[in-house]
Amino acid sequence: MRIATKFSLITAALIVIVCALFQVSSFLVFSHKIDSLIYENYKEKVVNISLLAYEKDELFFEGTLKDQKEGKNRVIDKLRILYRNQKNSEFYPFVIKSSGDVVVHPTLELGQQIFDKSVLDMFKKTKSGSFEYVYKGVPKWYVFEKYEPWDWVICMTTTVGEKPDCDVVYVLVNVIFFAYGSD
Repeated sequence: MRIATKFSLITAALIVIVCALFQVSSFLVFSHKIDSLIYENYKEKVVNISLLAYEKDELFFEGTLKDQKEGKNRVIDKLRILYRNQKNSEFYPFVIKSSGDVVVHPTLELGQQIFDKSVLDMFKKTKSGSFEYVYKGVPKWYVFEKYEPWDWVICMTTTVGEKPDCDVVYVLVNVIFFAYGSD
């Protein structure tokens, strides 16, 4: 084999290897960023419910509401209206007490338990975050934040299958990049 041919083959192989390494490293970076953006989107919805609770709490302290229970009921009523408008949704908020008892949920009754002791212990140690948990055989992803004045844990959940998959997003971005980049 001629030296020029060997050099061309080695150069082509090195280019393929460098491109593959670039793809793998960019996948790792982008998948982390995409997961972070998905988390932030869910977290924003949880924070909005916390802010609603805070506003109702402020109305109580200002004397506009006669007691804290009235403020809690207004938040619960808003969530129930949301449930009616989003029937059969795999993406929904709910509220539990830190003890695990349901306060408001689209399908569960007041006082029912959702989580086991390990999750409740995590709620005691952590103010907010996310985790995966299998509920009645269905893997779900939860984002939560505690609202301590009312002893509430506000959660947003979806099935793991409904959570946007960063692998799919990454592949789509690459397909679009290569399709338009080849012009």
